[in-house]
Amino acid sequence: MPPFHTKTYGAVGLLIIAILIGSCDSQITDPETSIHNKANERITEGAPAFEDPLGDGCLREDSKDFEEFKTSEDQPDWPTCEEVQEEQRKIETTFNALKALYRATNGGSWHNSTGWDTTTAPTSIEDFNDWYGVTVEGGNLTNLDMIQNDLTGTIPPEIGNLTNLQTLSLGLNQLTGTIPPEIGNLTNLRNLDLGVVGVNQLTGPIPPEIGNLTNLTFLGLWDNELTGTIPAEIGNLTNLVELLLSGNELTGPIPAWIGNLTNLTILGLWDNELTGTIPAEIGNLTNLVELLLSGNELTGPIPPSPTNPGTKTHPRPQPN
Repeated sequence: MPPFHTKTYGAVGLLIIAILIGSCDSQITDPETSIHNKANERITEGAPAFEDPLGDGCLREDSKDFEEFKTSEDQPDWPTCEEVQEEQRKIETTFNALKALYRATNGGSWHNSTGWDTTTAPTSIEDFNDWYGVTVEGGNLTNLDMIQNDLTGTIPPEIGNLTNLQTLSLGLNQLTGTIPPEIGNLTNLRNLDLGVVGVNQLTGPIPPEIGNLTNLTFLGLWDNELTGTIPAEIGNLTNLVELLLSGNELTGPIPAWIGNLTNLTILGLWDNELTGTIPAEIGNLTNLVELLLSGNELTGPIPPSPTNPGTKTHPRPQPN
């Protein structure tokens, strides 16, 4: 009898190990990019399985195998449960934010909605690369480019949860409503494009939270129906190279702090309802290539600058 039991337990143990390895392997979608790449290496090298009762492919600190695997020098590190859970949270947050945009802008009528009509979140953050207009780099969603894709409706506040975005381009669509203040959460943004040639119809004031986006080099809000004064918080955006607020219904004077944005090459304020004297501080913008002020009720001369070309017709610029 004892030999029989020994063989039985040994067979059962091998079966459990095989099941656990299969369970972990089912969680691993891309050994080159997924957080589970080291786990794939371990499986490939024939390493023993560990205690993984939930089958989510991570090493629990309360596992009886934790110390053994943690101190094993001849094996790559297995992802901890905290790392796996963090990636799962990132996937869920990204999925919910993108789906909120899809619902709020009539995604079923987009020109291209490849990938967006799914009801199930992907298993890897890199899988979002299969969605139209979405780019994931280094494990983060960095670019969302939906220019001229027949978006109609409003920008949902959930857009502010995509905190790793560097480019957000929603121009040449038919967006309405206000710019959500949550957009100020996107502090990694370099390019924000919500304008372009009289198609979008965003209304209300420019939210002061845009002043949080201190990495911006391109801010394009032109040809909407934005109202109110130019918020002082835009003066925080000292990395701006192009500032395009033209074709709105902005009122009040051009603020003197505009002269602090010394990296500007294009300043577009034409076709608003701006009043008062053109501030002398514009002369500080020695990198300007285009200064566009026509179509307002401004008075006084354009302050001199070594490179100030005056006002002229503006072609559509492209984000950097």
